[in-house]
Amino acid sequence: MRRSLLLAGMALMFAPIAQAACVPTPSVPVQNYPGFARIQNGNNLAMPTGKAVEAEGQRVVIYGTLVDVNCVPVSDAQIELWQVDPFGKWMLATRADLVTPNPTFAGAGRTSTNNAGQFHFITLFPAALKGRAPHFDIRISVRDQKPITTALYFADDGRNAADANFKRLKPEGQRSVSMQVDEAGAEGLQARADLVLPFKQAYRGY
Repeated sequence: MRRSLLLAGMALMFAPIAQAACVPTPSVPVQNYPGFARIQNGNNLAMPTGKAVEAEGQRVVIYGTLVDVNCVPVSDAQIELWQVDPFGKWMLATRADLVTPNPTFAGAGRTSTNNAGQFHFITLFPAALKGRAPHFDIRISVRDQKPITTALYFADDGRNAADANFKRLKPEGQRSVSMQVDEAGAEGLQARADLVLPFKQAYRGY
């Protein structure tokens, strides 16, 4: 029932990007990239496959759309997300963690965009680290293009102003990596993250 309510809510939340021109999302330095092989193929970090109970923390649903500079949705792109847990630790769930009855936070996850460029993650609110505001590290991989890394912050979080990487961005770039957050509901915080690639995607021939 809870899953069906989430999916129904997601259908209402997704909508075309409301901007006249699609300005590329700026690159932001990332840290502790786990590597492709160590990231689970799933978008629910709060309750990885095999678990029936979510890990402890404030639930966050990140949803958005990936487009190119022409505002054309990009399908079949891989988006990887990794973060510190709610207690400030960089930890990845191991196979041993996943076969215990205890709640486990995955630490990282991977999903693909659909044919409308849409994606979403279910995760937990990350802790702030020294010199860093709460954020999510992101890696976007598109066929025939070099992977792009960036970070996502919570809009209007006062801690952003002290974040070294956030401060380096121009105001437009800061807005681009800042997720708009709706009030918390039954499914947790709803955070919108629209991403723009810095190139025009190559169209496939048939």
